[in-house]
Amino acid sequence: RLHTEPVGQDGQDYSLAVEKARTAVAQARYSLDMMTISEDDALKRQADRYQARIALHKAKAALLALLIQSPSDEQKGMQSGLKPLSLWSSHATGALIQPVSNPAGVCKEQGIDILVYGTVRQLSGFLACKLYVYLAAEDRIIEVPEEYASPDNLEPMVLALTRPTATAIMGRAYARLTLAMDPPHARLRIDDRDTASRQLLVYEERNVSISLNAPNYVPLSTDVLLVPGIDTALSLSMVRLEGGSYTVASEPQGASVYVDGLLAGTTPLELPVSEAPRIARLSMPGMEDSILLIRPGTTELPALVLQADDGQGFKGRFAAAKDGFYNALGWFVASLPLSVLSYGTFSSYQSTLANLAAQAPVIDPVRADALLTGFYTTQTVFWVSAAASAGLAVHAIVRLVLYIRSAN
Repeated sequence: RLHTEPVGQDGQDYSLAVEKARTAVAQARYSLDMMTISEDDALKRQADRYQARIALHKAKAALLALLIQSPSDEQKGMQSGLKPLSLWSSHATGALIQPVSNPAGVCKEQGIDILVYGTVRQLSGFLACKLYVYLAAEDRIIEVPEEYASPDNLEPMVLALTRPTATAIMGRAYARLTLAMDPPHARLRIDDRDTASRQLLVYEERNVSISLNAPNYVPLSTDVLLVPGIDTALSLSMVRLEGGSYTVASEPQGASVYVDGLLAGTTPLELPVSEAPRIARLSMPGMEDSILLIRPGTTELPALVLQADDGQGFKGRFAAAKDGFYNALGWFVASLPLSVLSYGTFSSYQSTLANLAAQAPVIDPVRADALLTGFYTTQTVFWVSAAASAGLAVHAIVRLVLYIRSAN
């Protein structure tokens, strides 16, 4: 469940446009994943994937056009450039400065850079509070609008005075995000950075990505538009896994996991058991994407070993392994006729020599030499062809093992 308050009409329109763009990217990625595992016709698959990639690139470009910011804007939105403020040296004792009539003199005397002072007066049963902020470095007084409150309920007045006072101190408008999480121990990431802080201040209008992960809970991610001058309270409640779960793991870890086209988190990632088939894509820079069909009721998955991106993909490697096996098998089959023919001729010479030796005590030398020459020649051809056939058979077996391994 997601509750935001308030964002404003323009912010709501922008958030809706971003959400639609993200949905379009997810749908385009899901379509591409489906084509990868469902189409067997290589030519049709290649054509369909080409069109799907074009649609995905267009969807990403539309989303980028909404989210893109200049580096300077991004740097301004970070808090690293802020200087910490320290309280007045006597603040810890509970002391207060006497009523201020000359703020410049008080700041010089007490060594104060920024002085907040004012008056509280009673008006028709209410308290009226008027504050001023004096900036010693600029010798300038900033007036904060007067606020009213009942004596027994001062909190609304304090909240109303906080933002204009803080804006005067910081010299620019800001947006503050306050988070409430359930469960409170969930791992919080803001803009892909782990953080323990439940509050965020930014000084430029921008979209902030928030994700939560916790054991036995469904991962949660969302975006919120922060607009300077507006406080945003965000309540995030994760859904507990009731029907069991399974873990999507990879080697190496840290791969992004897209489930049905939507980014669900990074490996190792715990997901709830689903009653419907789901498609998961694991993606990591420098590695080839791995696509997994998760069947209904799945409770355990082996870790996926990601391979370095060689530009072929699974289909390409599988086709190469299959072609390699059938080519090796073809060469082996082609070598068999020569081996069989040479063996038959060799056996014929051997039988002829044996018969002549048994029938005549004296053999014609010329004929004997011709028979012996043919015998040794065919014997050599047979052994060479047999060795070649044996080598080609071993090569075919190796290619078969690679083919089976690729299929696995």
